[in-house]
Amino acid sequence: ETIFDFNNKTIRSPRRFFNTGEINNSCFEINKFFLNFLTEYNIAVPEFSHTESGAIKNKINTTFQFYLTVFNYLPEEINKQLNVNYDYNSSLAYHKVFSMQDSSLFLNESMVNAFNMCDPEEFKSIVRIAYKINAILKPFFERRKFLLLSCNILFGKFEEKLVVIGDFSPFSLKISENLENTGLEFNNNKELIKYLKNIERIIKS
Repeated sequence: ETIFDFNNKTIRSPRRFFNTGEINNSCFEINKFFLNFLTEYNIAVPEFSHTESGAIKNKINTTFQFYLTVFNYLPEEINKQLNVNYDYNSSLAYHKVFSMQDSSLFLNESMVNAFNMCDPEEFKSIVRIAYKINAILKPFFERRKFLLLSCNILFGKFEEKLVVIGDFSPFSLKISENLENTGLEFNNNKELIKYLKNIERIIKS
């Protein structure tokens, strides 16, 4: 099994750390909603429950040591560097692979294969499923007048079957009402909880 405990999350500001433990239960409910929602589209998810602290406990045999982030927009500065005109309205999405141990460590497919982090055919399936999830969630948010800018998608295995284990918390799910606000930085708990309440309102609409 694996446990996502959002009590361990903190927000760094110039002056102090803001503990975010009080949002654990809300994060669980949001993840529960999206995991159940994805099963309606034949996306495999594991059995999950929550601990006394509200952390998410997934029933899996294996957790991959990487995750995929699927993006639906390209920052303006990169548009200029690449001399392209790629914004959110484009139907093209792209992804990056990051280490579970260090989210600043960018990986590519050859590194995943070279370090035996995943079977090459499994990795192809993971990428395919990640894009399918993006294709499901993007219109879900658009119908509610929000843009899905990006989402971290984590995978595991249960009895040799690939399953999606998250993460649909505010620390992963990047949404915005417009492209003028594409950052996902919280300076204090008030900003984080406001963002969390937005997601809660969306899934109830």
